[in-house]
Amino acid sequence: MKKLLIALAAVVMSLSASAQSWWVDGQLSANQNKHGDFKNISVSVLPEVGYNVGRWDIAAQFGLAYAHQKDGDGASIHGASLKFNPFVRYTFVNIGKVGFYVDLAGQFQTGKFFDEDVSGEEIINGTLWGIGLKPGVKYAINDHVVFSAALGFLGYKRCHDYEFAGMSFNTGNMSLGVTYVF
Repeated sequence: MKKLLIALAAVVMSLSASAQSWWVDGQLSANQNKHGDFKNISVSVLPEVGYNVGRWDIAAQFGLAYAHQKDGDGASIHGASLKFNPFVRYTFVNIGKVGFYVDLAGQFQTGKFFDEDVSGEEIINGTLWGIGLKPGVKYAINDHVVFSAALGFLGYKRCHDYEFAGMSFNTGNMSLGVTYVF
């Protein structure tokens, strides 16, 4: 029993000696797309909390999103949803204050949407889930403030009849953030 306690104390001491810290971040996004008569507007608020050990981060985003889509025929879909996006981040290169990373991210979103067309209104309960890789870059202003940017998605997403597998580099997959490290 004494050896077990000594081994446990050694593990705790080695973890506390390595570079580790809690951090908070967040995203506020607003997108507007227009393709011909089709218009899409979306807004989301996603606070984020994470824990860093060396080159690895374990984190999750929680938040709310609102979307409104309208086509040229007058039909529209609008609604709100809850999001939960856990991820693991690996920083593979640090050059001075600049670091390059990749996130292995899960995505879960559920909500209620209202489909309005000429025949009336229909309520749709929707759930989206996905998993994929997101590359990014970060710049440390000082020991406590870090700017980050990510662009792209390589993975899989599914929601009812919608299914996506592959790579996407568009503004819908772009994020900018300011991280505060404790």
